[in-house]
Amino acid sequence: MSNIISIEKIKERLIMLKRQQEMMISKYADLYDILIQKDHILRKIKELVDFSFVIEEVEKNYNLTHGRGAKDPIRLFKYLILKD
Repeated sequence: MSNIISIEKIKERLIMLKRQQEMMISKYADLYDILIQKDHILRKIKELVDFSFVIEEVEKNYNLTHGRGAKDPIRLFKYLILKD
């Protein structure tokens, strides 16, 4: 059994974190606009802050050949903000 990984597999794993940023459309997506006030602080943060720096910071910590799929680092970072 070979330990060589194909170029396609490496490319797929390299973009693993980027793919997770894509928004998944849900039948509940419209509830966001109904339930959250237009001037709510979390809406303002979402509009003003570019959280892509989180991906750049943690990218080097992900193993491209072993382990499970990654959790979305941006979502985890936002959880930490909300926790405090």
